[in-house]
Amino acid sequence: AHFTIMDKENRGYGSVHTPLVRPDEVPNGNIRITKKWFGFFCVMIVVLLCGAIFVTFLLTENTLLCTPEYDTNYYGGDFNIDNISSWEDCGRKCSSDQRCKFWTWIRGDLSCYFMFTNEVRRTYDGSYISGSRTCFRGK
Repeated sequence: AHFTIMDKENRGYGSVHTPLVRPDEVPNGNIRITKKWFGFFCVMIVVLLCGAIFVTFLLTENTLLCTPEYDTNYYGGDFNIDNISSWEDCGRKCSSDQRCKFWTWIRGDLSCYFMFTNEVRRTYDGSYISGSRTCFRGK
């Protein structure tokens, strides 16, 4: 650390270079601390935060790429698959089937419905979650 020792009128009258300073060793008067590494540490913090955000995105990529329509039922041209445990699984199965354009998952009976047509209609009901084939981009 580099300290510039100031008098009461803020005039510098000496410098002290020391690696460690205990609070009881700080001289009287105002002290201006020059932090040579401040910019470097700021950049490192930003890099670490960006890295953490990127890793979080990679770990949760399948969910982040898909924002389904909650409480919405798509219907028209249905094909049913039973025992699908989540809307994410339903959406992934749809994205892996070239014929599937849209999907709907029913919470109560764990059923997944594929729509093979671009002409879907919507109804609104709290037990449905729906999305498009491209929701997971083939993940």
